[in-house]
Amino acid sequence: MVADKNILILDASDSSFKVETVPSGSVGPIDVSTHYHLNVLKSYFKGVYDPDNALIFGCGPFAGAKIGGVYRATFFARSPVWKGLFSSNMGGTGIALYGSGFDFFMLRGRAEKPTIISVSSVDGVDKIEFLSITSKKLSSIFSGYKGVKGTYALERFAFDIFKNNFKISTGFVPVRSMAVGPAAEVTDFSGILSTYINKKGEFEVGREDWAGRGGFGSLMFQAYNVVAVVIGGNADKRVFSLDLKDLSVVNTIFNKEMGDGVGKAMMDATSKYRYVEKVKSGGTFGVNFSSLGESMLSYNWSSVGFSESKRKKIYNDLVSSGYLLQFNERVIKTKSWKTCGEVCPAMCKKIDGIHKIDYEPYEANGPNCGIFDLKAVESLVRLCDENGFDAIHMGSVISFVIEAKSIGLLTDAEVKGKVSSLNDVMANPTDDTNAKFGATVIKMVIDGVGIGGVLRHGLRAGSKELDVVFSSRVKDVSFNDIAVYVANGTDGEIVPNQYWVPGFFIPLPIQGKFLTYYGSDFLMPEQLGVKSALRFIEEFQTDNLGICRFHRGWSEKMKDALLNAAIGESFDVKSVIQSIIEYDNKVGALPSVPESLRVKDMLYHYIKNMSVKFPENKDISGLLYVFEKDIDSGALLYFNSSKKGISKILDI
Repeated sequence: MVADKNILILDASDSSFKVETVPSGSVGPIDVSTHYHLNVLKSYFKGVYDPDNALIFGCGPFAGAKIGGVYRATFFARSPVWKGLFSSNMGGTGIALYGSGFDFFMLRGRAEKPTIISVSSVDGVDKIEFLSITSKKLSSIFSGYKGVKGTYALERFAFDIFKNNFKISTGFVPVRSMAVGPAAEVTDFSGILSTYINKKGEFEVGREDWAGRGGFGSLMFQAYNVVAVVIGGNADKRVFSLDLKDLSVVNTIFNKEMGDGVGKAMMDATSKYRYVEKVKSGGTFGVNFSSLGESMLSYNWSSVGFSESKRKKIYNDLVSSGYLLQFNERVIKTKSWKTCGEVCPAMCKKIDGIHKIDYEPYEANGPNCGIFDLKAVESLVRLCDENGFDAIHMGSVISFVIEAKSIGLLTDAEVKGKVSSLNDVMANPTDDTNAKFGATVIKMVIDGVGIGGVLRHGLRAGSKELDVVFSSRVKDVSFNDIAVYVANGTDGEIVPNQYWVPGFFIPLPIQGKFLTYYGSDFLMPEQLGVKSALRFIEEFQTDNLGICRFHRGWSEKMKDALLNAAIGESFDVKSVIQSIIEYDNKVGALPSVPESLRVKDMLYHYIKNMSVKFPENKDISGLLYVFEKDIDSGALLYFNSSKKGISKILDI
């Protein structure tokens, strides 16, 4: 018989804890969190930084099984930046969470002082401790500890304080230290960092993971005053319907469903993230930059309005022959690849020295900021990470400020420093001017100086405030015109994934992740809504099951069989999605029509390009006509049509 699952509730307000049994039939962190927020905490009555906006996290129902890719930790709460319920993920961390002996964790309540929490279960002995430190001490740690700064310093300090709780005769049990950075105290878009710790208790540089999207680092600090959590152990308490701890049982299930054992299925599904011979590169950075070509984004998404020949030249001269080449020489040829900590063939961590290189942050802080030199981008991403920012979100803030400065909306009086134009970079591809300027913007946001203080809550509110403050400068182009974000409710936002496809801008319950259809083929908006909602269901369930989406090639085919083997029943994920929409409606955080001209331009130019590619398609030409007659009407039509398709699938 499958045992009931539990949740460890950690209350920072009085350093107390208790264990509760979650409702029967609970599967993963998302459905558990949705239940608590909607039915128990009723957090929709309260502000986003209220201590009752509990952050719930944990791993999925397959943790403990002899299967790779199933130890992804999922965090779920009302997002400070999106304003509705949101999920964020952290690879490999589920190994340590599972070893603690608890299925799920809840942070709530606000401590008087910055607090670090330790949860350990070693050889049957459980220990839970809270440690308060002063703000001055926290600032000192952020300034430097053991040769690193910010988030990297705090995760090491937190582990060192409690490391004896995780020690055994042979070294250390599986353990993860999860920490925030300085940005968590002052912005809405800060993440949570955790680096892999080996059996010797060493932090392995580059093998880091982020629950980066959604601002959950900000939630930890500003709602609970919790700055780090160290969790681990060697407990192995889970009981499955079938013995998934036996590799032969797992292989039997995989062979029946897929005709191959689990090892072969994992190898085939993760090839993109390891190495692709066709492009002679690997990982999200290598494969994406090898294949994007002229659709690659640059210069704060303004490239969507460039001619095809201009976009091709940027890609060929600056990326294919420069940025990508540098990555291949320094990472792929040296085979500097590692895992998140799981036994996994993907080897998706592509590492250059101390830098883990992924496509999204290295696009947002790279070409999108007009920077095409790998070392320069590494320095900027590292600064984002040290401060604890969601690097994708911060990169878009930087690219916004760079463009505002370049077109005269901002001057040296607001932000000092030169910015490089496309012509400058074409003449010198290793130009790091914009990277240095980006570092200035980061410091202004952290310090709250001038426009930095305005941008602490993101691009939506920030750009609108700047339009008022500098109204005399706003003529043909406004600040909000060039801000790239997906609007949610009256004040929520998320910076989109860095692909020029409309699937990242349609009104799904959660955006800013890959819970959508993001193929580049053309679909009419209602069709796109249908296809994206179907993808949303699949990807959303992967999130809830704690499976790395890099394994979706096998996991989406196997999930029902594995759920039956793990818990003896299937799971209705659509009802959870509908509960999330119910909650978001209560807090006024349902998707909004695109506001920014740049986002509308993205849709318009996408459709225009497709009309050239398929001149005989009357549907495309009709849609293009609406956009060309009035871009606002076109964006509204696209929004409502895609929403109609989404509603058909999600039954809303």
